[in-house]
Amino acid sequence: MPHRKEKTIQAHRPASVIAFFDTDETLLGLEAGQLEALAALGIDPHDLLRTHYRLYAGTPWAELMEQGRLWYDEFHRGHRTGPPFVTPALTALRAHQEAGHLTALVSDSFAPRLTPLRRDLGADLVLCTEPVLDSDRRLTGEIHRPMAARACWPASETPPPYGGSGKRRGRGRRLPGAP
Repeated sequence: MPHRKEKTIQAHRPASVIAFFDTDETLLGLEAGQLEALAALGIDPHDLLRTHYRLYAGTPWAELMEQGRLWYDEFHRGHRTGPPFVTPALTALRAHQEAGHLTALVSDSFAPRLTPLRRDLGADLVLCTEPVLDSDRRLTGEIHRPMAARACWPASETPPPYGGSGKRRGRGRRLPGAP
């Protein structure tokens, strides 16, 4: 696996608060998928994600980004599962944005699925599973770090000031006053 540089997040505006929002079942009106069902059986989420992303080995990144855009277009129009957004979570996201807070979308999914959502909602950051690409920009089937529930939130005795929104068990800590 090639060496990976650490990423520095550069915000377009200073903010003392970052509001994190889980996507599936919290912000998006999607039910738990197969990975969530298997995790509920006690299978390690990291192992599940690694297995899932191996299915994409050899797939061109550009193709996946286009598929993600098409999926989101259908989803946003309600052609998939009904109303696309969970109203209370979307309202909370907008309130954080209006207050000048940075907003981050958190998911065990990957950029092809989350980039159109980030653009549409105006979120500042996406924290997600990052697949390894080869020199031809095809997925190798490996991932840098699985963004499963335990990896989404850093363990800290004194967490930074942020709000969070998530209803699935284990998806992150909710701080006092978080929606």
